[in-house]
Amino acid sequence: MITRAEVANGPVDVLINNAALMVPGPLVHMTAEDVRTIVTVNTIAPLELARGAMKTMIERRHGSIVNVTSLAGHLAVRNIIPYCSSKAALTTATEALRREVAGTGVHARLVVLGYVATDMMDESHAEPVAKAQAIRLGRLPVAVDGECLGGHRGEHRTRPSGHGPAAPGYATAPSPTAAAATCRRPDGRNPA
Repeated sequence: MITRAEVANGPVDVLINNAALMVPGPLVHMTAEDVRTIVTVNTIAPLELARGAMKTMIERRHGSIVNVTSLAGHLAVRNIIPYCSSKAALTTATEALRREVAGTGVHARLVVLGYVATDMMDESHAEPVAKAQAIRLGRLPVAVDGECLGGHRGEHRTRPSGHGPAAPGYATAPSPTAAAATCRRPDGRNPA
């Protein structure tokens, strides 16, 4: 896929892996196909796309891979176990990728989202625990690459982190995003 895109459009400078799939419900009621599909969309596909894009990025000593994950990957939320697990795996993979490409001119960036108003989240609201968690996550500020950027409910900003220049616009979202556990409100309180 990446090779075809580069032949048609030129080299990939920024790859944003933003796809997500969630099937809410108890794990015992999911099919093996449900679990495989969630893991494929949320973890395997972003890694395969990153692998494909990295080749020419490293050759050119330029590029950014932005993986969008979820705070659910840092939490143990019942009834979305494959989603949480797959997002946790992508978070860990992004951290490892950042180390792997260090010094190559390629940057691996992580955007951690909390509640985002989508059809996928509307479906999860049928499960009361998932709905309560989503509402709580929606109160958290923005974090990119583990760095708290502040902001609440639609107020989003980006700034450079210690991992290379910020990619303006790629760390923003039109909806509330979440932060790493170290983020605090401007008044110093934990936002959750």
